[in-house]
Parts: sequence; structure tokens; C-alpha cells
Amino acid sequence: MRKAVAVAAIVVLLFLFFIANRGAYEGYFSGDDLDNIGWTHQVSFSDFLVALVSPRYYPHHFRPVGHMMYGLLGRAVGIEYRWYVRLIHALHLLTAGLVAVLLLRIGLSWFAAGAGALFFLFHMGVFEVLWKPMFLFDLLCGLFCLLSLLSYTSRRYVLSFLLFWLAYKSKEHAVMLPVVFALYECWIGERNWKRLAPFFAVSALFGLQAVMTSRDASNYQLDAHPLTLARTFIFYAGKLTVEAWLAVFLIPLALRVKDRRMWLALSGALLMILPVLALPSRMYGAYLYASMPLAALAVGTAAQRLDKRMVAAFFLAWLPLNFQVMREHRKTEIARAHENRAYVDRLRSLPVELPEVRRFVYDGHPPELQEWGIRGILRYLYKDAEIEVYPVESRSLSQTLEAGGVALLSWENPVRKLDVLARRGDAADVAYLEMTRTIPVWQLGEGWYAVENGFRWSKPRAEARLYRPAGARQFELYVNAGPQYMKDVRRARVTIRLDGVEAGVVEFEREGWQRARIDLAAAAAGTVQVELQVEPEYRPSKIDPRVLGIPVGGLGFVDKEKR
Repeated sequence: MRKAVAVAAIVVLLFLFFIANRGAYEGYFSGDDLDNIGWTHQVSFSDFLVALVSPRYYPHHFRPVGHMMYGLLGRAVGIEYRWYVRLIHALHLLTAGLVAVLLLRIGLSWFAAGAGALFFLFHMGVFEVLWKPMFLFDLLCGLFCLLSLLSYTSRRYVLSFLLFWLAYKSKEHAVMLPVVFALYECWIGERNWKRLAPFFAVSALFGLQAVMTSRDASNYQLDAHPLTLARTFIFYAGKLTVEAWLAVFLIPLALRVKDRRMWLALSGALLMILPVLALPSRMYGAYLYASMPLAALAVGTAAQRLDKRMVAAFFLAWLPLNFQVMREHRKTEIARAHENRAYVDRLRSLPVELPEVRRFVYDGHPPELQEWGIRGILRYLYKDAEIEVYPVESRSLSQTLEAGGVALLSWENPVRKLDVLARRGDAADVAYLEMTRTIPVWQLGEGWYAVENGFRWSKPRAEARLYRPAGARQFELYVNAGPQYMKDVRRARVTIRLDGVEAGVVEFEREGWQRARIDLAAAAAGTVQVELQVEPEYRPSKIDPRVLGIPVGGLGFVDKEKR
């Protein structure tokens, strides 16, 4: 009878888990995912295996277990997103089952072990792990840490050491696992410290390398200032308890539940998150994943000691609150996913449309699809590691792309549309540049920002390359001087130079769209280097760090009778 009840309970939990997280299948890859897919499927498995056994710490965070998983998935299912989510959910369900096994092995009842596993299974503090493949590394680290802990408590120390190695090669958080083992020996085990020596040796080996190279890792620079540690601790405490202020109840709970397993659970959970407390620039709930089995042990220990009605009341209050948090995150993630999917779906056809192009300029992109993600998916689609990707704001863009084929990727976020404009190597320059999304950006030089609603901000000094027709006797500058801009600068003065020679000066004193022209002397047809010098420079706000010139809607050579 008990087995039937247990099986029925598991089936119900699996069903509820799928219902709660079904929206994850509507998600899509982030820029980090696409970057990983773009390069890992081109790496040989021998390279992954060498990195797996190497005692070297990789400052650029090559994590062979997780990256090899990306390589396998990239070869097997490509960019079919749902397969990645299926794998993530399967691994999470496996980990939840192992949490229950750990709690039983450490002496808790079935009821208490079930409470801890339930807490782990549905905890939305690690929402990102269940919805974003980019946190596969944290999931694998948590899984192998748990397996290592299970093996250690079963006296299989060699197997535990190998699993600890795999955990570290999945994510660096595992460096603190030997300290958790030491606490286990102190409070529950036999206090045999010799068996910990290999674990601490590896932890020290990798930890020292990480500290020595942290300055070279721009996104992983350590900051151990007390205020920084307080801020990051509050963030992770809030993720763990759904609301940060609820964390204050953990201390009286630990005091009331006088059980060494509770001490191990809370201390171990804190230790596993300790390395990322000094990383204020990278705060994600997913980083809690390696700590969550120990947090589940705390819940299970409390459930063992407290009245079952109190435990039931806790879950009746906690589960709906947890689900509400998940719903709030879900809306944001699905919206971002639709943007990324629209962008990538348009890119899929490019190897057929533009098989010869290997250089791309992007003009805007979805917020969660960074430059490295664009480069990664193009490398995957073209099966070519030499793909070059440049932002439209890149310095000396015209010189960089002067020869050969190139394609402009212009993203219009409000309508989730990606326009593609290609230039073959022999394409002629145009005489007039309108700042639309399909502008030939290879004619822009230094000093331009991404397009915005029909105009493009220049820097105080901006360059472009134009073709001057034989009959062109005027040069036009078309600008969109907004109310705030004119209020701040009052008068905008633009000096126009052609091939380094001053051709004229135009001024703008009123707001709105407006054109200004300068007359030109007769000259032969040919390519001309245009320079705009804008005074005064414009700094819009403390929030926007850019130094701007003027909002340009178009510029180029015109006939007197036209425009």
C-alpha cells in the first residue's frame, strides 16, 4: 500500500512540475547559449577530455563538462531548443530524487525526506536553471556535488573524489565542497581528517589559480568589500527564502531545531555560495543550485523535528508564493525568448541566401542576444569559425569592411523584425545616406551610434564615405532636433568637411525635423570622405554615458532642383 501511495505521489509531483514549468518550452537561447553552441560543436572530444583531466584552471572559464554537453547537443539536435529544456528538466528531476536519497541516508524519515525533496523540486530561487540552458553548468555542478556527497557518506571516497573533480570541472562553486565534508566529519562523521587531504589539495590548487587570475577575467573580478558582501548576501538570501526578510527566521529555526544535521545544512549551504558573494557584477539565482540540496536538508531536518501540521502549513503558504514568483519571471523570459527566436529564425536562411558572406555588421539586437551570441549562431549556421561580426558603432568600420562581401543585420525591436542588406565586393557607394534600417553602413566611418526611429546619433566628430555625382552642387544634412536636445544645446553648429577641406557650416536653432544645405563648387565625380564636426558636444544624462553630436536623419549630395 505504501509503495502505491509513494508511486502515486511521485506521478502527481511530476505532473505538477511539468504544469508549473511548461512555459520553459516556449523559451529560447540566450547569447551565451548560442556562443557555446557556435564553438563547442567544432571542438574535438579529445580536447574536452584533455581539459577534463587537466589540473589547470582556465581563466576564461572553459568548463569541459558543461561545454562538452553543449558540443554533444549541438551535434545531435542542433538548435532545437526543446531538447535542451528536456535535458535540463530530466537532470533536475534526477537531482531531486537524489536529494531524497541523501536525506534518507543521513537518518531522516520518509516524511522529512519528502519535504526536503519537495522544497528542492519546486524552489523558484533557481528559476533560471530550469528555464535557461546557459545555467546548465550550475545544474551539473550541483548534481555532481550531490553525488560526491552521497558517495562520501557511503564511504566510497575514491568515487566521491572523482565526482568532486567532475563537479569542479562543471562550475567553480564546487571548490568549497571539501569544507562541507570537513563539517560532516566534525558533526556527524568519524572525524577522520586524513581522508580529506586529497579533496583539500585539489580545492587549494584550483582556488589559488582562480585568485591569481581573477584580475584578468573582466566579468569575474573579485570584490570582498564588506558592503559588497552584504549586498550579494541579501540578494541570495532573498532568492533562497523568496523574500530576503524571511531569512531572519532561519536563525531561530536553527536554534529551535537542535540537530547537528541542521548545523551542517545551513553552514554548508552558505559555504557553497560563498565564492560568488565576492562577484557583485554577476548575481544570478542559478548560482544557488549547488547550495540547494543542503538547503533541502535544512528543511527536511526541520520537518523531522516539527509537528507535521506545521510542515504542511508551511508548504501550503510557500508553494503558492513560490508559484507567483515563477509567473512573474515567466512573462519576462517568454518575451525575451520571442525576440531572440525571431532574430535567429531570420539568420537561418542566410547560408543559402548569402553563401559567400563571412562578415556581418549588426545594427541593434535583442537585449539578451549579445554580440557573442550573434557570432556564435552565425558560426554554427555557416559551419565556419572565421565568421566576423562588428557593431555598427565600431571604430573605422568603413576601412575594416572596405573590400569583400558584407551583410548588415538591422534589428527593429518593436516589431521583432530583422532586416538583412548584403553588399557584394563590387557594389558602388551611394551619394546620399538615409538613416533607415537598411542603410549601407559600410559607408559609415567613425563616430556613429545605432539607428533610432529614422535617425542616428553622431558623435561630436563623425565620418562617412559618399559617392559624389558629377552634377552635385549641394550637400544636405537632414536632422531631427528633439525638444530636450534643443533646450540643452540651444544652437547646434555643424562644420562639414569634404576630403579634409571645409565646405561649409550649418546651424540649427529650432526643434523638429529640418534640412540644411551648403552650396558646392563644381567638381569631378568620385568617392569623397565626409566629416561632420558638431559643437557643442551633448551629454544627455547621467544614465546615458554617451557623448553625442547631433541626431542625423540623412546626409549626402543633392541637386538643387531635388529634395
